[in-house]
Amino acid sequence: MGRTTFYTHFETKDALLESFCAEIFEHVFSDELYKEKTHDFSGEHDTKARVTHILYHLKEHIEYLPGILSGDSDTVFMGYF
Repeated sequence: MGRTTFYTHFETKDALLESFCAEIFEHVFSDELYKEKTHDFSGEHDTKARVTHILYHLKEHIEYLPGILSGDSDTVFMGYF
């Protein structure tokens, strides 16, 4: 994706991270969970299951974690977490 295309969809890099976090956390805390290819938390809504579910999604995007958890962006992610 080119720089111009990126900034057409997101004002800043943090806006992209906020979108990513919102998508994951809205999904994990949804009342209507479904079985996914790598995991199934459809019948579990306790805290342990939700944290584990978040970790499954982070594992799927492991290559992005250094950028998410470093610099100024870590406060965006930790605010969601």
